[in-house]
Amino acid sequence: MQMKRRPQNHKKPTLILYAVSCLVLLCSVAFADGPLKDKDREDSLLGFLTGYYEVIGKRPNGGGTYHGTATLTRKDNELIVTRNINGKKTTGIAKIISATADEIPILQADFTEGRQKHRIIYMIGSDLDNFARLTGKVYFPDRETRIPGQEALFIREVSE
Repeated sequence: MQMKRRPQNHKKPTLILYAVSCLVLLCSVAFADGPLKDKDREDSLLGFLTGYYEVIGKRPNGGGTYHGTATLTRKDNELIVTRNINGKKTTGIAKIISATADEIPILQADFTEGRQKHRIIYMIGSDLDNFARLTGKVYFPDRETRIPGQEALFIREVSE
C-alpha cells in the first residue's frame, strides 16, 4: 500500500523567517531607551567605531542592492556619517543608544537620501582582527517600511 504525500509548502519557512526578523527589528526599536548611562563605555565605543568603511546593502521594501564607502568621524558624543553610495554623497548623524533592559549598545544612524529619511539600527561587533563591524536594518522612520533593508559596514584597511 502506497501512502500519498502531501504537497510541501516551501513558503512557510520563508514567511516564518520574515516574521521573526520583523519582530526582532520592532523589539530593538521598541526597547531603545536612549543614550548609554555608562559614559566611559560610550566614549570607548565612539573611538572604536571611528574610521573608514566599505558598505554593502539592500534598500528597504524590496529595493535593489548597493555598495560604496562610509566614514564615521567623531563630534562630541555623536558620529558624523559621510556616505558615498553609488556615487551619491550623503551626510548624517549617528549616536550610540541602548536597547533592552540589559542596555546593549547599538548605533542609530539617521540621514536623508533625496527627500527620503532613513534610519539604520546597527548591531556593534568586531572582526577577527578586532576592528569594528556593523550590521543593521534600514527603514524609513517617517512612513511604513514593509520590508526592512539590510546593511553591513566593514572597516577598510589603513593601507588602502
